Amino acid sequence: MSWFKKLFGGRRKLRIPKANQLFEAVRTTPFFRDVPEDRLRKMIEHSKPVMVKDADVILREGEEGNSYYLILEGMASVVRPKGAAEKPTVVSVLAPGFAFGEEALISNAKRNATIIMETDGILLKIPKNAFIDHIVSSLVTSVSPIEAQTMIHNGAKWLDVRDPDEYQRSHLPHAISMPLPEIREQVSGLDSETTYICYCGNGRLGATAAFLMRLAGYKAANLQGGLKLLDRRLGRR
Repeated sequence: MSWFKKLFGGRRKLRIPKANQLFEAVRTTPFFRDVPEDRLRKMIEHSKPVMVKDADVILREGEEGNSYYLILEGMASVVRPKGAAEKPTVVSVLAPGFAFGEEALISNAKRNATIIMETDGILLKIPKNAFIDHIVSSLVTSVSPIEAQTMIHNGAKWLDVRDPDEYQRSHLPHAISMPLPEIREQVSGLDSETTYICYCGNGRLGATAAFLMRLAGYKAANLQGGLKLLDRRLGRR
C-alpha cells in the first residue's frame, strides 16, 4: 500500500484529497519537513492537485519550467539521454512523496529531463511563484562572499556543483566536486554535521544545489552571485 493510500485509509480508487487531507499529505512529506507551516499553507492555497494517467508526459526535456510537482499517488520515470548519440533511457523512478522540477525554476534553465507517468496517479502542481516565494525562500540561504569566507574559516566546506571539467580547470581551495545532476545520488556521502556552501559560476546552480541539500536533510547555503561575484570582491579577473 502506498504512502498516500496509508494516509487516506487505503482507498483503491484515486480521488482528489480534501483541503485538510492535502495539507496533511504535504506536511508529512520529507521534501517539505523544514518548511514553516504558514508558508506551506500559502503554497497549497496557490497549488492544485491533478489526476494523471499512465504514460502521461508531465515534463519534457528542453521546455521552459513553470511548475514544481509533488507525487501524491502513482509512479513516474525520469528519462534522460546518457550521451549525445544515445537514446533516452530511464535513469530513476519516482514514488509517492517525491517531488521534481526544481532545477528549471530555481536556475531559470530549460528542463533537463522528461518525466513520464508509469501508472495513474495524483500530482500536486505548484506554480513557480508559489514554489519560489514559499518553499525556496524558506529553505535556501544565500551568503555573500565575505559571509562565506567566515563560514569556511569556522568549519564549513565548499561544494562545487559545476561540471567536472570546469572543476578541473579551476576551483576554490579544498572544494568538493559534486555536479548538480549527481547530488541526489551522492549526497549521502557527505557529513550531516558539516555546513556546505554550494557554488557555481553565477549562483543559479548553487541555489538549486542548496535546495536539494536541504531537502535531503543537510546543512547548506548558496554562494550569492557565484564565482563571478567572488572574483570581483577579491579583485580577480
